[in-house]
Amino acid sequence: MNFPNQFYAKSAVLLVSDPTTSTLTLKKKKMCPSI
Repeated sequence: MNFPNQFYAKSAVLLVSDPTTSTLTLKKKKMCPSI
């Protein structure tokens, strides 16, 4: 399953386009590892 890779790729794109929102999202994902 390639889902995690796609998720991180999407996050990397978001990080470039919208750093604040994506950073908050990544912090939430780290606190709740189950996607």
